[in-house]
Amino acid sequence: CSGMDLRTGGCIQLVTASFVTFFLADHFENLAVQWTPTMIFASGWLSLVNSIGAISILYILMRQGEASKVAGLFHLIPAVTALMVFVILGESFT
Repeated sequence: CSGMDLRTGGCIQLVTASFVTFFLADHFENLAVQWTPTMIFASGWLSLVNSIGAISILYILMRQGEASKVAGLFHLIPAVTALMVFVILGESFT
């Protein structure tokens, strides 16, 4: 799939995942949503930054370099997350 456009591939992935998620939610949940500012912000962050942004950056890095170097970035995720929680939420390290 190296020849596929990043936007097209990402769109196909997200649309497919949305259909599967909606199907499962429709059959196992009541689909009641409490629209609060926190929920809207969290959903937007997960949709735009985590899904589209992070995966796009990952694919771009993989196209430009070795996969092993890109995979090494995954080891930074827990440490960076801990630092973000410390700074933003004021939680202590355990």
